Amino acid sequence: MSIFNKHFLIVLVTFFSLVSELQSYNVDTNKVRRLDVEHHIEFYKTQGLKINWPFAVHFKNDHNELLYLAVMHSITEKSHTFQMIKHAIEQFRPDLIILEGIPTALGVSYPVGNDPGETGYSGLLASANGIDYVGAFPELDILLKHLRKTEWKGFSSTSEHSMIDMCFYRFTFMIPQFVRKRGLSSEADLQNIFLEWFGGSEYTFYDYTMWLRKKLHKDVPFNDLMDGYFFAPSLYHNDYLQNLMNLDIWVRDTHALELIMQSLSKYKKVLVVFGSAHYITQKDVLVENLGQPFYMSSEQFIHVCRSANNKQ
Repeated sequence: MSIFNKHFLIVLVTFFSLVSELQSYNVDTNKVRRLDVEHHIEFYKTQGLKINWPFAVHFKNDHNELLYLAVMHSITEKSHTFQMIKHAIEQFRPDLIILEGIPTALGVSYPVGNDPGETGYSGLLASANGIDYVGAFPELDILLKHLRKTEWKGFSSTSEHSMIDMCFYRFTFMIPQFVRKRGLSSEADLQNIFLEWFGGSEYTFYDYTMWLRKKLHKDVPFNDLMDGYFFAPSLYHNDYLQNLMNLDIWVRDTHALELIMQSLSKYKKVLVVFGSAHYITQKDVLVENLGQPFYMSSEQFIHVCRSANNKQ
């Protein structure tokens, strides 16, 4: 499916027209934080949580309940992430689940296939329990729309060169997921996926390889691209690409928050499963709309759920 999907708004309008409105919320984009490592660490210390461990956040007001699982990426059912997801779905019993990693444009309860991570696990459990879920990953056209209307340091909203940078940055960022979810194992596989993404545009795979060489100042072996730990560190030595990364994360957070707030205006109980760093950048908007939440470490959350389950 092309990333230039034009049906995103149609999907959302159709989805949310199926249910009646409960409460209106809004997203102040000025309060969506930029990724900041020092702030990230300070948050964990302030809340008394283990740094880079999953945790649960429970919001409740007169109208809604939001359970936000701020997880660490995982592929094993023994992990705290998977245990938290299982307990949340089976005991919180949300009306809707919002998942990281699935494009929103794919619609409601799009089959997760063989995804071994927390998104696939959440989707399978949701389906088994008769609960709808929707992805919160903005496709590239959503990013480009923000570029055209947002002043961003180091990025020209009218520059075609900048547009190419964002397109190729996003493609590179996704390669480790192609390995995990689609079995990417060769450069020929990568070329085929590139054609899926950019087949309707003027960009070629050769353009992409030349872009990598120019931006990273060296030839990049295919095996390095497959390694999720290769490209991200390279960003920190390249101010322009780091700006693209920061913009990408900010747009993803803004899009996710808009989807969360739209969902809460239609559903009473919503479960969100997202990477923990995203909660920290989204937190101020959530608190402004829903009030102060209650935090639980993964150990506390699992213990409370198990105890409640044993009493039933």
